[in-house]
Amino acid sequence: MPYALVRTNFDVQEDSDGKLSKLMSDLFKVDEKVVCVEVLVNKRMLRNGTHERYVYCDLRRPASVMTTDNKVTWAKVLSEFFMEELRVEPLRCTVSFQLEPPKTI
Repeated sequence: MPYALVRTNFDVQEDSDGKLSKLMSDLFKVDEKVVCVEVLVNKRMLRNGTHERYVYCDLRRPASVMTTDNKVTWAKVLSEFFMEELRVEPLRCTVSFQLEPPKTI
């Protein structure tokens, strides 16, 4: 299940969650029913010593799909989304990759 935990130090429009969910569905070529997006707003965060608008995203995907090329593509697409949708400067977006735990039956 593609999962993104997004933290911002400012408020965002509620429809941004849905736009990010749709983007992730398209990006990972999965049904949107299996995408999970969690957005935490107005968190106290500094980046480069300032409180200017900042977005931090933990993206969780299985180790089997975490190739260098995929990470570069995903970081580029998500950063561009945050810059355009949330009006954040390029160096004020951080995307971190977390491995999904293995599925248990």
